[in-house]
Amino acid sequence: MGFLFVAPVYAMFLISNRPAARRWSAWEVAVTILGPAVVGGLAGLRGWSLERYGERGPGTNWRFVAGMILLGGGLAVAMYLAWW
Repeated sequence: MGFLFVAPVYAMFLISNRPAARRWSAWEVAVTILGPAVVGGLAGLRGWSLERYGERGPGTNWRFVAGMILLGGGLAVAMYLAWW
């Protein structure tokens, strides 16, 4: 599920920030699939682990939230520096 929610964001970023000739190169398509697979997979695993506890689930894990924001920001900066 995480992949399905994150993939359109990556695809729109690819379409809006690249000239038409570079949008569908092998590298661009591979990274557009790999990025959501990693980020969505991690978010999906986190969601699954929180659902295991049922009604008495733990509170918000703010370290995880901060880590995901830092990871997403780091990936965004790396993609910007790589002209992707």
